[in-house]
Amino acid sequence: MSESQPKAQFIRPKNLMVTISGIRGVPGRNLTPPTITRYVWAYAKVIDRPNKKIIVGRDSRITGPYVKDLVVSTLIAAGCEVIDCDIISTPGVQIQVQQHNAGGGIVITSSHNPKNMNGLKFIGSDGLFLDPQLCTRLYDMAENHLDEVVNDEDNVMGTYTRQPAADITHRTLINELPFIDRDMIRAKNFKVAIDTANGAGGPIYKMMLHNFNCEVKSINFEPNGEFAHNPEPTPAHLTDLCELVKAEGCDVGFAADPDVDRCVVVDETGVCVMEEYTLALALKLMITNGYDKPFVKNMSSSGITNVLCEKAGITVHESPVGEIQVAKKMEAVGSWFGGEGNGGVMARDLHIGRDAPLALSMVLMLMTLEDKPLSSIIAEMPVANMDKQKVNVNDPTETMEKFEALVESGHFENCQVIGGDGIKLIFPEKSFWVHVRKSNTEPIVRVIGEIVSMPNDPVEETQATLQREMKSFVELVSEL
Repeated sequence: MSESQPKAQFIRPKNLMVTISGIRGVPGRNLTPPTITRYVWAYAKVIDRPNKKIIVGRDSRITGPYVKDLVVSTLIAAGCEVIDCDIISTPGVQIQVQQHNAGGGIVITSSHNPKNMNGLKFIGSDGLFLDPQLCTRLYDMAENHLDEVVNDEDNVMGTYTRQPAADITHRTLINELPFIDRDMIRAKNFKVAIDTANGAGGPIYKMMLHNFNCEVKSINFEPNGEFAHNPEPTPAHLTDLCELVKAEGCDVGFAADPDVDRCVVVDETGVCVMEEYTLALALKLMITNGYDKPFVKNMSSSGITNVLCEKAGITVHESPVGEIQVAKKMEAVGSWFGGEGNGGVMARDLHIGRDAPLALSMVLMLMTLEDKPLSSIIAEMPVANMDKQKVNVNDPTETMEKFEALVESGHFENCQVIGGDGIKLIFPEKSFWVHVRKSNTEPIVRVIGEIVSMPNDPVEETQATLQREMKSFVELVSEL
């Protein structure tokens, strides 16, 4: 490029989500071939290291093959040794990065977002998502300095290798965990229902369950990307799984999001358990096995884990929302177990990432040790009276700036203020907390509130208080 020629300016496509969770958009609209190749090329250069191996995997979205071809071609052009696992879970890619001692990995997924969307999750050489600082470098290079970055040598091309059946490694490592006894679970002969929403989770879920000698009843199993329902695994979207559990007399049901890092449970009565309980059930298993190191969760996760930890004498640490934020906090405080209340369980013995097959295995192990129905186990636990609201606003950043200014002005009294990821307000006199933050994955503001109660506390009074408090905050945020 001559000095007289102006440098081409890249303009980020409208509504392309670029966050610490990666990039997400609609293929052909804002997730275009030039956009994909630009961010992938920048990724290859930002994480550049002597080991050029990069693991690539995808969920089952119908646009996955097209996006994967662009990702793979760009990485090869950047001199990388690409190992293609094709359809595989996000935790599966993270594990493969560790197993191959690779330079990093890219997962082609839009997680729980609708099927018309897709995206890229970027993984570092440690098997973790890129931290916020490295994300900033990646995005700055992709959007402002890409023309300055070329290969060190001319015509240095990478290589391409396929690795089918990579899920087998995932299964093997879970079997070897110190708190999972495969033979004990196998002796229970559980009957299990699954709904993986036609995402990437069907094969690994079924593999794990057959490994545990379970009889499997499945719906929406085929990983074809034609999501049979809203792919976010929450109770409102899992009514068919609940009916399957009841109709087949199953001991438990499990759901997953399309890239299989979140697990939600249905008890034997056909009741879909709030996603917050997945982490709490896994924590209960860890405590049963003598776990006494720090526990880490994000700021939006339920306080029922706080109650469990307090009884066990375990220190609780909170991080900003996002898997990498929890992972970095776990490393910083010496934690070996943590997660997020959206159904994401993270165990350092396996890898520090959310892992739905791990969560499934831990719930089955807990049921085996307790030797009682899942509904009975949950009935003995603290109660998460929780409300999660999404508020559509014109400009989430501006809305959060106004809310933070309101907090700083002293508008809210008798509360503890915690920053770092939006604002969390704790009202001890009401036993209520609320977390207001801009989403990392959707153009909205999230308002999450909770009152933790015990099994024998009056439900109606607690729910009325929660609804009143949440209504006040949602209306306030909507009006900012």
